[in-house]
Amino acid sequence: MKLKPLLLIYALLTIGLLSCSSAGVVTKYSQTADFSSIKTFNFLKPPIDTVTGEPMMPYEISRVIEAAIDHELGKKGYDVSDNPDIWIAYWGKTEQRSQMVYANVYMPPSYYYGPNTYGYNAGWAAQPVSTYKVGMLRIDMVDAQTNEMIWFGQGSGVLDHDPVKRNRNINVMTYKIFKRFNYKAD
Repeated sequence: MKLKPLLLIYALLTIGLLSCSSAGVVTKYSQTADFSSIKTFNFLKPPIDTVTGEPMMPYEISRVIEAAIDHELGKKGYDVSDNPDIWIAYWGKTEQRSQMVYANVYMPPSYYYGPNTYGYNAGWAAQPVSTYKVGMLRIDMVDAQTNEMIWFGQGSGVLDHDPVKRNRNINVMTYKIFKRFNYKAD
């Protein structure tokens, strides 16, 4: 009898979590841009650090992002060109975050004695803190004629230290961003 309400709660939570799967993606476009005339694109050079003179994003990550963007725009019929209709600019950043991991571990209260110590144990276990890295990827489309931004997409998610998983995460995030780009080349 009590199993049905628990299954209902579990089903509602699952549906709620699945509906939030793309909550980390934001896009915006120019109301005045004519997307029907766009057929080709190319990449702007990644930003350079003014202090070191080095690219702000590692070369291998830039190549993964460009390949993912090329793949997603290629699926929509756009081609790379030396004289493009739009320029693609992208950049990313990472930040370290921490989260308290709550464990509902209860141990019965006890009174304890030890060498030079005594006291009352409330019964709750210590809560460990977990740290993780979050990455953000932003992709801008700039009209090559007017140099105005006509569309941007931005996504964020947890990063992995393993290069294979990191590259897969970049590809998935790029897919989620371009899933909201509702235009195709004719």
